[in-house]
Amino acid sequence: NEPIRMLICKINAFPQYIKCPENVAISQGQVKFSGGRNTGSVLQYLCPEGTRAAPVSWRVCREDGTRSPVRKPVACVCDGPITLENGWVSPRQAQYQVGDIVHFHCQPGYILYGATNITCLPTGKWTAPPAVCDTSGSLCGNPGVPAGGQRVGTRFSKGHQVRYMCFKGLALRGPRLRTCLEDGSWSGTQPECEGATFLSLSLIHLHLYFIIKASQSVGKENMETALLFLHQHGNKVRKK
Repeated sequence: NEPIRMLICKINAFPQYIKCPENVAISQGQVKFSGGRNTGSVLQYLCPEGTRAAPVSWRVCREDGTRSPVRKPVACVCDGPITLENGWVSPRQAQYQVGDIVHFHCQPGYILYGATNITCLPTGKWTAPPAVCDTSGSLCGNPGVPAGGQRVGTRFSKGHQVRYMCFKGLALRGPRLRTCLEDGSWSGTQPECEGATFLSLSLIHLHLYFIIKASQSVGKENMETALLFLHQHGNKVRKK
């Protein structure tokens, strides 16, 4: 029987010529390197549970020695914005850094229920849930809006429902729907919007391997066709 010989071709999707710098510290968090500092390697920011890195949670080492996305600085933050119906929040921001204080104010005719101000903790949580501005006319009190999210539904009588959703980049933790019950309470618990970690697999440092049977039965013409295919598609991968 004819012995079987195998030819293995390896194509590096990211040529490793220039290394990216290491000075990428993040306050209140840690930095994880995947693939070192070579071209195509991924840097990931790790924050304490409950917080997320902003404005970006990862960067990729590019061929010119810089990292993308290029926005900086990066810090572990509490999610926002915080919405207060029938009132206003100060300051109103997309994210809040550890130690930031948010104040709540109600419009005339409404009563403030909850803390008058809350502070962003190192754990990524607030010292208290966002306050609500409400009147005494509803069977169920105003269920409020989670930080970094929004609520659909403004009727708080028996049987009425409210629906929650989070802003882009955040994931809802808790019930999406809550119902005003006969005893004047809301079903379920108050949901929260938390940072959703996302990393595209197309950005991870990859190596592609092609295995070609190199026995005489393959033939010279087929072998040349296979090698041409590898050469052409390998160049396409590198350009991406």
